Amino acid sequence: MKISLLTVSLCMAALSFGAGTAFASQPTLNISGNGAAPQAKIQLLIKPGIALSAQSDRMGNFSFSPIPYDFQSPLALSFDLPVQGETRTETKTNTLSLSVLPNSYQVRLQGRVSKAASVALGSNSNASAAGIANQDGLFKLYSSMFGEMKPEKTSILVSVINVEEKCCPRAMIPGSPLTVRLSGIPAKTPVPALSSGTALPSVTSATPADTAPQSQPVRKTHGWKGPGQSVKEAPAAPATEELKKSPAVKPLFLPSGHTKEFSYGEGTRTAQMETVIRSAGSVNATWVDGLKKVAAQITSAIMLNGQMIGGFIDAQTHLRAQLALQSLAAEANNNYVPSASVCKFGSTAKALAASEGKSRAAKLAINEALTDQETLRAMTAYGIKSEGGDFARMAQFKATFCNNYNEANGLIHFCKATAISTHFNRDVDFTRTLDVPMTLPMNFVSTPTAAQNRTNANVLALGRNLIGSEPFRSFGKDDFQASKFKDDDLQNMRSVVAARSIARNSFSTFAGMKAEGTTNSATYLQAVGNSLGFSSTDVTRLIGSNPSYFAQMEVLTKKIYQDPAFFVNLYETPTNVERQRAAMKGISLQQQADLLETMKRREMLLSVLLELKLRNYDEENAQ
Repeated sequence: MKISLLTVSLCMAALSFGAGTAFASQPTLNISGNGAAPQAKIQLLIKPGIALSAQSDRMGNFSFSPIPYDFQSPLALSFDLPVQGETRTETKTNTLSLSVLPNSYQVRLQGRVSKAASVALGSNSNASAAGIANQDGLFKLYSSMFGEMKPEKTSILVSVINVEEKCCPRAMIPGSPLTVRLSGIPAKTPVPALSSGTALPSVTSATPADTAPQSQPVRKTHGWKGPGQSVKEAPAAPATEELKKSPAVKPLFLPSGHTKEFSYGEGTRTAQMETVIRSAGSVNATWVDGLKKVAAQITSAIMLNGQMIGGFIDAQTHLRAQLALQSLAAEANNNYVPSASVCKFGSTAKALAASEGKSRAAKLAINEALTDQETLRAMTAYGIKSEGGDFARMAQFKATFCNNYNEANGLIHFCKATAISTHFNRDVDFTRTLDVPMTLPMNFVSTPTAAQNRTNANVLALGRNLIGSEPFRSFGKDDFQASKFKDDDLQNMRSVVAARSIARNSFSTFAGMKAEGTTNSATYLQAVGNSLGFSSTDVTRLIGSNPSYFAQMEVLTKKIYQDPAFFVNLYETPTNVERQRAAMKGISLQQQADLLETMKRREMLLSVLLELKLRNYDEENAQ
């Protein structure tokens, strides 16, 4: 069997030991690494078929005992390295093949790793190469060494960063870096003293049938050559049996608790050897840690930028939403919130319809009372005879309206002493009785109070004196039978009564509009009067405690516009100004309706006046 010089040197373990210090008798090659799977078996194959094994510690660090090497011969090493991480089954173990050609100053690295893994190769700290594995995990790297390969200058570093494929979302995530270091140890270099332990077993060999005789020297032939180089053969080595007897082969003792097994051999020939597991450092001592920190820093910066941009987008969205809400709120406040000025119109006009109804009832009552006098209705003072009505009116005058100082004090003995001065001449004083007061406490619908009864009497007395103060004389059926009255006389009398009713209608309408209304608008009308500078007492005296239809229209069409606050309140939202304009238009329409009724009454009066003039003209011409 042929054994190369490297194999022989490895088996010899050429180390000499002193009393307390051991020295390497020849140059050696130190192999260590980190990043392997914890407690995994590391395989190192030294061609042609010499295999060593070591077990990694819990941190994934591993190392082999220094291997004797002359640093001039070609070197070929193969590693089977279980790696950390959840990679695919075929890449759980990385296979690396390292070849060194000292004469051509070249280093070649090839093997199989995970798909798209990053691989770096450095030699002698001067040259380096890097690459990425293909889809099958295969790669090849070449690097050149500068200068002669010497033990003290030899330094080869292999770094592999396997990639794990993750999903959701699909991503390629780098795993823990795997690092293998090869460094030379010159001869006579002191090594730490080792305590007594288990001795290295001796190398045994057997000659298989298909191998060369043991007496023949063993020669090693390398299977590759560098550019311009021929295949070199290693010098002949002594036979295996002679190796066993060589005095250079001495037991190698390792510290207790630091032993690992490895095997080498060819065919069925195996040998056991122990190696020391040395701490080869961690990933933090390599360039990979710096790359990880750079990647982490870049990732942090990108995330920070994304967070800032997202914050700006969130703020922009929030501000836009807030602006939209504020715009809608302002629009709602502008379009749907009525102002106090609009409410003032609605509040003061609240009882206008009810007051108008009461004014119409008072108008009908006054008109009917005055018509009863003209038609000599039964159950009245004029129902029996006309003189009875005159006597009743005179008695009312003496008791209520008579003033002692009238007629040059001529009524001192005529008037009754019980007359109240506030009612003097109310039967003839149109200004004090009907024109000036905005509200008259009249009540012709229900049972009147004492004050209402006096006002009712005053208005009716004024109406009797203004229209038809002297009614026709009474007559009965006997007068018709005696032919004292003719049909034409009766028709003429009715014609006169009808003409007088036109005038009575205007009077009763005016008096009815001043009849007191309801109390629904009294508070709001009181506030309008206060804003104009009137005291509460003056406002009550002016419009009454129950403002009439006339008083309410007076405030709505005139007094409310005398307040400067009305014009100030026009400086508000356009929608509320339009609302006020609509309210003013509604009040104006009501006023125009009253004006239309007045024009109709005036037209009737003018037509009756024209009728009477034409009648007088005909009578004068007929004579």
